[in-house]
Amino acid sequence: DKITFFAVVDCTGHGVPGAFMSLISNRILDEIVHTREVYSPKIILKLLDMMIRQTLRQEETDNIDGVDIALCRIDDKKNSKKTLIYAGAISSLYLFNYEKGEIEKIRGDRLYIGGLMHGTKALRFTNKKKTLNKDDIIYLSSDGFIDQNNEAGRRFGSPKFVKLLNVIASKTFPEQKELLVSTLDNWQSVEIQRDDITVVGLRIKEQIVNK
Repeated sequence: DKITFFAVVDCTGHGVPGAFMSLISNRILDEIVHTREVYSPKIILKLLDMMIRQTLRQEETDNIDGVDIALCRIDDKKNSKKTLIYAGAISSLYLFNYEKGEIEKIRGDRLYIGGLMHGTKALRFTNKKKTLNKDDIIYLSSDGFIDQNNEAGRRFGSPKFVKLLNVIASKTFPEQKELLVSTLDNWQSVEIQRDDITVVGLRIKEQIVNK
């Protein structure tokens, strides 16, 4: 049996503060999974929040930095289909179902990791489970694409992003990247880029089940 973790993490702050948060978050995630051997995504996020707040002494200082994260675990067990277990803080996951030919948006919890927006209240993240089939695609994204404005000051928005993923999902990844970039360029036009932009796609390539 094999377990695979992957995530897209969007840290607050730009430049040096943002890079500092990225280093801290990466170190803490590594400690939680590899040292403490915690494998439940919802508990990983709860510990990440607690440890960021402790590391940055956020209860004592004016530091309110944090992260949005989409965290995925894939269970690849012999003689059974792959299973996706997902937990998110603000960030959503987009799952392309190859058989249905459509995107399903799986929302993350509206809870922040780090900062003091939730005060001292304990966070309760949730795990969402999905069975994966061959040629399904998991899309993770920071909010940079969705929040990008055009000349009229309008955001690209989540509905338009889902529609775009539905259009490109049946194509090869190089073609998908080209269409994502060209669509963003046309939307953005002469406007400056507002935020970092990350879009990650992972296709399920093999599914072996004994009958």
